[in-house]
Amino acid sequence: MRVRLACLVLGALLVPILAQADGHSADFAAAYSASSGGSTLHGIQTTFAKSLGPLGPCALGATLVDVGFQIGEHEGRDLTHVFYMAGPRVTCKNSDEGRHLVHAQFLAGGAHSNDGRAGPNDGALSLGVAYEFAAGGPSGRTRHKGLGGRAQVERIWRKGDGREAVTRFSVAAVYRFPETTP
Repeated sequence: MRVRLACLVLGALLVPILAQADGHSADFAAAYSASSGGSTLHGIQTTFAKSLGPLGPCALGATLVDVGFQIGEHEGRDLTHVFYMAGPRVTCKNSDEGRHLVHAQFLAGGAHSNDGRAGPNDGALSLGVAYEFAAGGPSGRTRHKGLGGRAQVERIWRKGDGREAVTRFSVAAVYRFPETTP
């Protein structure tokens, strides 16, 4: 399990380098996250998303990698949750020059817990919203490249053995990759 987790985290960190070399507009976020659902857990979350194109005043995108690792206690026992998901994302802004972005996303993937229940690995579904402030300046066709900040909340349902759903909150630093022209 440790080798798989290490490979997954390493892959999540390397994907943004590949996206920038490929010339696509994308973003990478590294966050502090906390979740509640019978216990309070704290940890980290990394997300990599790629923009796929305009959809009216919004843009369609794909969250290619969303990995969360959280630790804490539940009823006096140590507990670890690992979520790994991907799925579609819609991003809207208030104008062409808008630095204030709102995301809505639906993710599917898996979850792992060491809580001692049967079936530590389950399927997982997530529905979330986020607010992002894009602080960087223009670069080519990209309005706001560089650093920004994001606050996100999502509800995660685990499919399987009746574990309760969790609500995950995160605060992230975001790097927005500029879109390059061919």
